[in-house]
Amino acid sequence: MNFDALLRRDAQKRRAWASLSAPLNGFPQWRWQVSTDLRNENWAIRRAFTGIAPVLGSLNLERESIDATLTSLRTGALQWSLGGELAHRNFRDVVPGSALTSQLLTSGFEIKQLSTVDASVLRLPEHRFTLTAGASSDFARTLTTPSYLSEKLQGSGRAHWLPQMQGDNYDLTQQIRAGKIFGTAPFDDLFVFGMDRDDTNLGMRAHLATRGGRKGSSPVGDAYFLSNTDFYRRIYGNGLIAIHVGPLLDIGKMSAPTAGLSTGQWLVDTGVEARLTVLHTSVVLSYGRDLRSGTNAFFGTIARPANLP
Repeated sequence: MNFDALLRRDAQKRRAWASLSAPLNGFPQWRWQVSTDLRNENWAIRRAFTGIAPVLGSLNLERESIDATLTSLRTGALQWSLGGELAHRNFRDVVPGSALTSQLLTSGFEIKQLSTVDASVLRLPEHRFTLTAGASSDFARTLTTPSYLSEKLQGSGRAHWLPQMQGDNYDLTQQIRAGKIFGTAPFDDLFVFGMDRDDTNLGMRAHLATRGGRKGSSPVGDAYFLSNTDFYRRIYGNGLIAIHVGPLLDIGKMSAPTAGLSTGQWLVDTGVEARLTVLHTSVVLSYGRDLRSGTNAFFGTIARPANLP
């Protein structure tokens, strides 16, 4: 049985999350998980995380949720999960501006059906190459008057290649993801580009998702395409410590229900990333440059366990 928790004490984005999971009736091929997530966040929608960028809309979000999932681990090549979530949200201190609409700011309860599938598509051990794919679906209904339905679909593919027959002197990873929301989803269910330690994994590494501690300084929307390319070269390693450095390239596009949330333009970020690994725990430092606006971003994080949200 595993218990995981996260507590963030921040003046602009407070959060408490906890999860309990264990094998179902002692069978390791089936695993259940129950988790709860409490948030209180201040958002200020802007076009950039630095420089002159007027606020296009702002709000305070209070959200509480509890969810339960059952995951099948019967084979190493295929993993799937089914579950449900009950959430309640409240939007306060709203300044709509050009970014926010009344449908996006639907307060009240929401019930959601969750499903995911992850598969190993291709493994070539003799060439040290793997290709994996995944998909997820969140079908939601707000328990409000009027009631809104939404379907949130995402798909991904990831290729990993170690070119040499042994060692990790060179390491190439290519990941492609895309998502689309059909129907009307509340604001906090939208996709978010940018670098943030806890709340989004759609990394555009020259875009920071917060400004002055408030979220909303990167593109937000209901449809996206994202490509992340990483090429590492190991420059030091002694068995316990390894340092890898290499270029990065991110290409993405975010579409949104309002022009204030995203311009819908193609974004290209390039830069350099360094990864320090000590006993399987990695500290990642990145420098990214947005080729469209010319802005630069530095970001550092510790690689988190895969089961954190």
